[in-house]
Amino acid sequence: MNTMICLDCKRELPETNFRMGRFNRNRICQECINACRRERKQAKIEALNNRGKDSDELFDGKEPREVINIMSRAKKWLEARDYTITLKGEYVEKKKVRF
Repeated sequence: MNTMICLDCKRELPETNFRMGRFNRNRICQECINACRRERKQAKIEALNNRGKDSDELFDGKEPREVINIMSRAKKWLEARDYTITLKGEYVEKKKVRF
């Protein structure tokens, strides 16, 4: 029985533990491939669960008025480059500010 060494886990395993590629056998065993797939799938699930919960360094610690000023500057910058921006919503401080 022929054996091969996995490039990932460095174990010597029978050739049957390695999938056939188009022309020859893969150099990484099926166990390592499955482990990598599980890790990627778990990372994707965590990313989907954390979506929208991440803090934004640009806005952390700023007052709402400061964020509105940043957004207004960004809107003007984009409109100067022929983008059409529509922002909806309102923020009530002492008076209504529409943006």
